[in-house]
Amino acid sequence: TVLEWNKTSYAPMNSLISYHKGKLKVEKAGLYYIYAQVSFCTKAAASAPFTLYIYLYLPMEEDRLLMRGLNTHSTSTAVCDLQSIREGGVFELREGDMIFVNVTDSTIVNYSHGSTYFGIFKL
Repeated sequence: TVLEWNKTSYAPMNSLISYHKGKLKVEKAGLYYIYAQVSFCTKAAASAPFTLYIYLYLPMEEDRLLMRGLNTHSTSTAVCDLQSIREGGVFELREGDMIFVNVTDSTIVNYSHGSTYFGIFKL
C-alpha cells in the first residue's frame, strides 16, 4: 500500500512535479531532494520497530528502496507516545519517475497538520 496525501493550499505547485494516487511524479529529469516526516503513536506492547520507507516506483519491476528510517517503540505506558521519523536525500531522477512513501503500520500514523508530510524539489 501507498500512503495517500492531501494537497495543501500553501504547497508550491509547478510543472516539475505532479501528484498521482499517493505518488509524486517527476516531469523533468534532474537532481531532486526528496524528504518526508511521519509522526506516529507508539505503545510499549508493540514488538517491531516502526519503519518509514521512500520508494522509487518502477512499473515493470520491483520498486526500488531509496531511503528507510527506523524508530524503536517507546517503553512508555502511555496510550500514545508520539514520535517522528524524518529522512531526506538527493537523487538523480528521470522524467516520469514516481516516488512514494510507505510505513510498517499506517494505523498508528498521526495525520494532524504539520506532523506528517512528504515532498520533493528540483535542485
